[in-house]
Formats: sequence, structure tokens, C-alpha cells
Amino acid sequence: MLCELDIENCKEVVYEDEADIMSLRSINISPAAEFQYQAEGFMQGLRRLKDLKVCSCEGMSFLWHDELQQLTCLRHLIIDDSSLQHPILDEEETRQVELWLPTKLETLELRKCDNLVKVPEGLQLTLLQELHIYECPSLISFSESGLPSSLHVLKIERCKNLISLVQEEEYSNCAATCLESFVIRNCPSLKSISSANGSLPARFKHLFIRYCPNLQCLSWGKLPDNLRKLEIYDCDNLICLSSSCELPEALESFQIWSCNRLDSLKATLPKSLKILLICNCGQLKWITDRFVGNNCLQYIYIKWCKELRSLPEGLHHLINLGTLIIEKCEKLVSFPQGGLPTSKLRMIYVICDNMVAYLRGIQNLIFLKRLEISYSEGFMKVLEEVGLHRVTSLRKLHLSGEATDMESFPPEPEEEEEEEEEEEEENVDDELQGKTMLPNSLTTLNIESFKNLDKLSAGI
Repeated sequence: MLCELDIENCKEVVYEDEADIMSLRSINISPAAEFQYQAEGFMQGLRRLKDLKVCSCEGMSFLWHDELQQLTCLRHLIIDDSSLQHPILDEEETRQVELWLPTKLETLELRKCDNLVKVPEGLQLTLLQELHIYECPSLISFSESGLPSSLHVLKIERCKNLISLVQEEEYSNCAATCLESFVIRNCPSLKSISSANGSLPARFKHLFIRYCPNLQCLSWGKLPDNLRKLEIYDCDNLICLSSSCELPEALESFQIWSCNRLDSLKATLPKSLKILLICNCGQLKWITDRFVGNNCLQYIYIKWCKELRSLPEGLHHLINLGTLIIEKCEKLVSFPQGGLPTSKLRMIYVICDNMVAYLRGIQNLIFLKRLEISYSEGFMKVLEEVGLHRVTSLRKLHLSGEATDMESFPPEPEEEEEEEEEEEEENVDDELQGKTMLPNSLTTLNIESFKNLDKLSAGI
């Protein structure tokens, strides 16, 4: 009944005819030196195998013979730490490798294949859906034959010499694929994804790029119309998203981190956008003109954009906005005209010394559940202006900062106001109440980093 077999760090394993392996569905061979099979029954015994992983392939020459195609049930193949040297090639030809793979493969992973210069030709795998390539330092581009037409997911990581996804003359083949998801990480030499005259595959739905410091533009054409999710991290030389300066209308999530040469998005945000996240883009001055008909936008997060001076007009029209987080944007001083949307906003997180105006009118947010404020000086004045006691839906409140005027919390009234309160206990002035009281709806209160705070006052 044995279904899974792992062989690791066994230097002199020999397979013999007597071993019955017909029940195996998954095998992982990771020897320190080599694995030998000395009987014809080995490949025949693996006819039902679906998953195969081989590591440190020295001596496993059977992989590169026609025997591998005998594994007609094989669906998932991982080749890890291999020289990928075909036994019939001479030394000059070993860098142009041709694999003989089972035709029903659905997932192929190539890891640490030092001699792999291009994705091998002959990948006529009509069922292949996922191709993963990791730590192949000699990989420069893809083969002239392009990608299998059935491919849906392509992941490339830590290929330090990869310059482009495809050469220009090859792109016409690549563009015809069914590719929907492309993930590329840690490829420091990558300069372009599409060719100079081409666009990305039309069926792209998810594009994830991280640490490609030489990448300047995602696409020299327009971005795919079907793109739903775009994530870009740590691309310091990125100047623009596409030559057309347009974001696809189908885009639902746009996240961009640490792209320090990007000074503007130069695009109208699509009406289908639900998530907008911009973080650590030090030169970004402008996002877009205005939110026009963005009724789907639910989440906005803007952090560490030190040159950003304003938000787009029409923020108050975002009727489905539930979370607004603005942090460490020193030159951002106020909301655009119209203020905050009032319909569904449940969380506000503001950490900016110049943004008291962001919080005026907060008592009108009837669904607000969570509020976080950080401030350096004049915190008492901020609390007075905000009027927290009027936010009757508030459940969680987080206050942090280094304001030296915060000695008690909530701030205590002046002595003369205390005498007035004793005389008129039943008619407490609303302004006084604003200084001393918090909304009764609170269930969680966090107070952090006020170095002069020495007591909690009666107002709590």
C-alpha cells in the first residue's frame, strides 16, 4: 500500500528487481552522491507515479533518456540542483539542453540548474499549467519556441542574470499563451518583461514583481485589459507602469512598495479598483486627478510618501470606502474639498502632524468602529477639535505620540471649569465634556509613547 517514498542522503542506493514499487504515487530522491538503477523494472514499476522530485542529479542519467517518457501518469516534476547534462551531448552542447519530458505534465519546477541558459526547447507539453524556475544563474531568456500554450502560471525567482522574459522576435509566440499569473522575484538584471514593441499576454490577471532594481517599465505597450491584481515591490528604477500611462479597467487591487523613482502614476484609477496601497515611494507627488466613479474602492493605505502633497479630489464620493490609513506623509496637510465619505467608513488611521483637518467632522461617520491617531505636539488641542465623545459608534481607539502637553488622559479641565461643573452637574457644557469624556461605546483603548503622561483622569 506504500504511496510515498523519500530517499535522502543515501550515497549508494541501488534499486533491484525484487523491490515492488507499483503502489508508489510520489517519490523524492535526494541522494548525496548518486542513485543507481540496475534493472529494467525500475521505470516500469513507476508507471502510476504522479509526483517525482529528484535532487543532486549526478549519475541519474536515466532522466535524460526516453525512459522518462514512460512515466505516463506523471503530473508534477521537480528537478533540483542538477547540471542538466544530456548524456549524448558533447561539452559544447551541454548548455543548450533538451529535455525529454512526459507529455501529461501539469507542473514543472526547475531549481538550481546551473547550466540552464534558456527554458528548454521541445516543451511541447499541451497540459502544462504551471512552470516554476528558481535559482538558475545562467538563465538569460526563454527559448525561441516560446511557452507552452496551455501555461497558466509562471514563477521565476532568484535568476540573477535574467535580462528579459522574451526576446522581441520571440514575443509573438509568447503572447498567444493562456498565461494568467506571472510572479517574478529577485531578478536584479531584468530590464523588461515585454518586448520593445509588444504588450503583455492579453489574459494576464495577476502580475507580481519584487526586487527587480533594473526594471524601468512594466510594459512598452499597454497593460493587459484583463489584469485584476498588480503588485510591485522594491523596483528602485521603475519610472512608469506602461508607455500608454493607463491602468486596465478590470484592475481590482493595486499595490506598490518602495519604487523610489516613480513620481506619479500618470493614470486614471479604474472604476473597478477595490484596494489601493502605496508605500515608501519617496518621489511620488501625485496619484491621480480625482476619484471619478470609484464606487468599488474599499481600502486605501498610503505610507511613507514624503513628497505627496494632496489626495485626489472626490474622496467623499467613495461610498464603499471602509478603511483609510495615512501614515508618515509629512507634506500632506488636508483632505480635498468635500472631506470624508460618511456611508461605510469603519477605520481611520492617521499618523501625520499636519493633518488635524483630516479629523474634523469625524463625528459624522456613523459607522466608524476603529480610530488610530499619532501626533507629536499639541495633542490636547487635537482631541478638543476632534470631539471624540460624539463618535458614538467607536469601539477601538489607539492614541500614540510624544506630545509633552499630555500629562493626564483624558485632559483634565481647568480649576475654574471644575468649580463650574460642581455648581451645574446636571448641565455639563458640551465643550467641557469634549475635553474630559470618551464615547461610552469604547471597548478597547490603547495609549502609547506619551513620555509625560502620569495619570488617567476621572474622565475615563
